Amino acid sequence: MDRYAATTEHLRDAACDLLVRRGTRAFTQDALAESAYVAIGTVYQRWSSKAETVADIVGTRLLPGLTRLRDGIEFASPSDCCVYLFDRDEGRRLLVLAAEVLLAARDHGELGDLAGETVLALAATVGSTDGAPQWWATSTAIGWGMLLGGDIPLPPVGAAVAAVVEQTRPSGGNVRLPLDDIRPVVPAIPEPVATDDAGSRLKSATRRLLSDPERSGLRTRDLTMESGVPTGTMYRRFASRSELLRAVLIDEVQSARYAWSEDMVAALTGNEPIDVVVDVVYDAVRRVYADRDAAALILEITVAARRDTNLREQLVGQIANAVDARRELFERLQAAGVLADSPTPDQISWLFQAPPIGTRLLGALGRHPSDMRLRSDLRRVIETLVAS
Repeated sequence: MDRYAATTEHLRDAACDLLVRRGTRAFTQDALAESAYVAIGTVYQRWSSKAETVADIVGTRLLPGLTRLRDGIEFASPSDCCVYLFDRDEGRRLLVLAAEVLLAARDHGELGDLAGETVLALAATVGSTDGAPQWWATSTAIGWGMLLGGDIPLPPVGAAVAAVVEQTRPSGGNVRLPLDDIRPVVPAIPEPVATDDAGSRLKSATRRLLSDPERSGLRTRDLTMESGVPTGTMYRRFASRSELLRAVLIDEVQSARYAWSEDMVAALTGNEPIDVVVDVVYDAVRRVYADRDAAALILEITVAARRDTNLREQLVGQIANAVDARRELFERLQAAGVLADSPTPDQISWLFQAPPIGTRLLGALGRHPSDMRLRSDLRRVIETLVAS
């Protein structure tokens, strides 16, 4: 390999590492040159823009990596592929890279076709072989990549994902017990921050600005113009933009957003749990797609948290609260014989957390499953989880 080619491979490795460690918003040509210890001109000799660099990474690293993963275990059980992708360091790195590429495509429309190829490659890797991506498995993979990119510790779930994709049910069922003690569980929600007029106007302005798909980031000038709140007043209410984003995040996860818990208990303990649970989850997913402003807002906050320690702590804490609440509910339902013995309540909790995150990103890219596909995929999930 000549020197030019060797340097190109070195830059590709550095670009992948930068995307995985710091995320797409921190990825620039200058940052790549710095992390690779080369002159900026060396980067521009190969790629004229960030979008062109990302496109090259998709074609030379991400898609070939997913292909090698599938080909490498073609004679093994399909579940091996899911275990590798969701539970092993090498597979998880591919998931983070895929999520960051999709986030980059949201900011750079010219990457749209490559984003589509990435989604299809992920779908094929998690076992979708019927000609159409399974929404649940694909959105779970994307959500998993975003969670991993935020340095959130995640349990092994590969076997559980494979069971759903393959439509295999756990062996054996529990004897149903009395369900009198099964009650909805709602996670702890922090108190709203800065509810006075200026604070409310700033938070409303933040929501409007970050919900705009044409805008990335949050500038002080835009905030003051949109809210009508002077700069000095803004910084008396919120010491930094990080504090403002934390306040908006708290507002977005008020208890009303966890009403599904009560609906889920009623459905799982009823006479026709599978059909009713599918309806409950279907309605929740459709709300994610329908509320595009909220989806864009949460995506922006998730991206910002990659570079902001305080915001990340708030986000991780709220995710942990939601997962803990679900775990407690699923432990009760499993003990009562409503849910199968596997996956574990912890795994189920995370498998309910990841798909909405991936769904928001897919929706931002204009990718929506048909009603028939969505219901079919949800039925796979519920039939795998609910005890015989």
